[in-house]
Amino acid sequence: MTGVAAHCDLLDRVRARFAPLTGPGRALGAVIADDADATRRLADLPLMRAVGQLGLDPGASHAERIAIYETLGHIDLNIAAAAPGPVMTGFVVEALGCDVQKAAFRAIFEARPAWSCFALTEPDCGTDAGAMTTRAEAVADGWRLDGRKYMVGQGVTADVTVVFARTAPGPLGIDAFLVRPAEHPGYRATRLPLTGIAGTNLSEIRLDGVVVAPGARLGAHLSAADRSRRMLSATLDAMRPCLGAMGLGLARAALDRAEAEGLVDAAWSVPYRRRLAALLEWALKLGAARDRGVILDRDAGLMKAGAVAATETTITALLLRAGAGAMAAHPWLRRAWCDASAFEYMEGVTNIHRLNAAHEFRSHGRHSDV
Repeated sequence: MTGVAAHCDLLDRVRARFAPLTGPGRALGAVIADDADATRRLADLPLMRAVGQLGLDPGASHAERIAIYETLGHIDLNIAAAAPGPVMTGFVVEALGCDVQKAAFRAIFEARPAWSCFALTEPDCGTDAGAMTTRAEAVADGWRLDGRKYMVGQGVTADVTVVFARTAPGPLGIDAFLVRPAEHPGYRATRLPLTGIAGTNLSEIRLDGVVVAPGARLGAHLSAADRSRRMLSATLDAMRPCLGAMGLGLARAALDRAEAEGLVDAAWSVPYRRRLAALLEWALKLGAARDRGVILDRDAGLMKAGAVAATETTITALLLRAGAGAMAAHPWLRRAWCDASAFEYMEGVTNIHRLNAAHEFRSHGRHSDV
């Protein structure tokens, strides 16, 4: 079976699997969009539990995860955003943790629906690790964490957090720590106001003298260089194609609804659908490459940037086609536009991905072959 045919077969299987959940999922997503506090109340529903288990399935390939996230984006972004589970933190723990840390981490999610968050971004430097100001200081009973994190998904709901903090100067002086928020009075999370994808529960986290045990530091058994390499590959390589795929699913759903309501016809949608399909094929190709052990690096960022552009272009075209007053006449289209805009700020903005790709091209005279 060729790569394209295999990807089509994978998409067909995933979409068929989730098809019965589309109606209930959209109703559930609408509830979360109107009330982010509903996240925990809805955690035991079958769809939420099924999505939450994605990060615990060792048999799921990266290509399959990408197909699933595109399908979830087509159902409702708030489902993927609000569902319990390890998500990005799971990739970090799997890449950096020792066997004891991995077992303890998995036990949190196997016991009951639980949430995690990935605390990297800071208010003054974004995701620029070189400018990170959150500090981890070695103390007698472990590590003391002090600093602020910003725009952290599920920060207010997290049962466990991976906090990135500086332990030494230089590019290799960043470490990741497992923190259980409920155990530390100095850990304070506040939800940020949002206009799109309310289910992300984006938060600001303040760490004031949070002391964690020595075993909370991930990757202590690895060299600093190996920790840094694994940290990058485990998170950004894995999540950027998934996020891009979710945006593509959102755009596909918007086209479906616009056609169903007579705003556009199928012929009008063709060029947009072709672009979405081509980008999804690229994402699945990247997922298959990662399954073979390839480090995606800048390709993952470029795919995500391309998906963001295609998603925003599609939604904007629908707004223009609908004409004056489109957002008032079609609230679903306004929500789609707000949700699409949010993707620009997830896992690096477009200009950063372009700069990284340009740097690679200048250094090597070409982009990668993935």
